[in-house]
Amino acid sequence: MARMGSPPTALDRSRPAISPRPENAGNGTLLRNSSSALAKPLTISGTLNTFSDNGWTGLWVESKSVITVSNVVGESNDYWGCRAEEHVQREWSPQNVTVNGFATVNDNGRSGLEVRSYGAIVVNNVGALGNGLTGTPGHGVDLDNSTGAVSPMPITVNGANILTGNFEGGLSAQSLGAIKVNNLTANYNHIFGALLYNQFVGASGGVTLTGTSLFEGNLEDGLVVYSRGGIALNNITAQANGWDGAYLDTHGIVAPQNVTLSARIRSWTMAISLAISGRVGGKSRWPSLDQQSGRQWEC
Repeated sequence: MARMGSPPTALDRSRPAISPRPENAGNGTLLRNSSSALAKPLTISGTLNTFSDNGWTGLWVESKSVITVSNVVGESNDYWGCRAEEHVQREWSPQNVTVNGFATVNDNGRSGLEVRSYGAIVVNNVGALGNGLTGTPGHGVDLDNSTGAVSPMPITVNGANILTGNFEGGLSAQSLGAIKVNNLTANYNHIFGALLYNQFVGASGGVTLTGTSLFEGNLEDGLVVYSRGGIALNNITAQANGWDGAYLDTHGIVAPQNVTLSARIRSWTMAISLAISGRVGGKSRWPSLDQQSGRQWEC
């Protein structure tokens, strides 16, 4: 089968640098109640909250209780666009972090949106374009509720999410609990489109992609999934990536798990790599589990 188009090449990193005259030399807004004797929730509401052109981070939030942020814009900051951290409590009282409405985090020096929590993480409708202008870490969206956690808590990405042209990956999600992502477009990122990882010791729950997702033109892999549970991918297209269109791994599990696919996957190297202990299912049977260069598979 003839290959389509031209192979992906190095990303153009020549876009204008972050403004040398930021609005604030430090953070745009720093909100911290992590040293309080009593855990109190921290909430940012409203229809539009903008934190842009700052010398450090646009919005930095730390709390040892629930964090809720709504309708945030963080663009052209020298470090993160928006960073939220549930702090101190750890496994004794895990707290949730939620980004409601939307988050637009473009052209930041490091990652666009970064969330650290011991509780559940929920984000909605994220646009993250061109983050990592100063190098690593430079993801569009970086979500982690695995580090230091004991109880499995989920990560959920709702709505429509477009994560394109970031220095490292479009989406990085690491959890002890289930990971669910809806309607994800992760194209032309410098390393991977999306890395979804819940294969840690003590993790439970699978990885699910719902809606329609596209992984195109990433310099390495389009979609990478490591899980101790089942993997279910719905309506995904992975094409013109430098390495695998999709790499799915369920090793390290106690009992066999299912991998369910509804996909159209094309790649310059391996169309799809499967490293599983379980059963593969889809709308049709795979023609082979052997990867071949330039092969297109639909299931």
